[in-house]
Amino acid sequence: MSPDWSAQVGQAPRSASTRLGRRSTRRPRLTAYGRAGPRAVVETVRATSYPVAVAVVDQALRLRIATAPQLAAALKLFTGRPGISSARRAVLFGDARSESVGESRLQVLLADLGLPAPLPQAEIRDPGGSLVARVDFLFTQYGVIVEFDGDVKYGDGGGQALIAEKVREDRLRDLGYQIVRVRWPDVAHPSNLLARIHRAIGRAQPASIAGHVTAIAQ
Repeated sequence: MSPDWSAQVGQAPRSASTRLGRRSTRRPRLTAYGRAGPRAVVETVRATSYPVAVAVVDQALRLRIATAPQLAAALKLFTGRPGISSARRAVLFGDARSESVGESRLQVLLADLGLPAPLPQAEIRDPGGSLVARVDFLFTQYGVIVEFDGDVKYGDGGGQALIAEKVREDRLRDLGYQIVRVRWPDVAHPSNLLARIHRAIGRAQPASIAGHVTAIAQ
């Protein structure tokens, strides 16, 4: 029997780590018991909802449990079986650059809202080439950053982590970016989130943005 990974990635995470002075939800560890690999991943995503399936695929890709070609080959083993259409969509949409369940779910939601595909894990640099931040999603054509904030604990970072986050965001805004932060409750209200993103696009002036962006390969 394949492991039940969907139960591990279908709920909002409860812990987080701080990276570059930012809050980021840690992806639950995906551990396989028994048969592992591409077939087990496909068996799992066939039995769950599309958003959760994408989170499972993202994690499998990120942890190198399976590659995209391996998952595509495994899909053929289940042609005509229940859930295969949703599984195929999830495999095609999956992205190893998603670093948390929240990011996976948010990327699905952004696509469902009809927005253009953002650049995941974009590295934003100042005019001198120094790294300012790596952000969850960047709409490069608009100069709008969308970041997922899970339920976080700053632990030993405490106030210092909050200060670092504030400094990071101030530097991004100083370069000309608009920032939209998303939490789990926002995912349940997509129309409100879309309105916030549209307002950020309306405020943005992409032609005036300083510095440049580098991308992480998938």
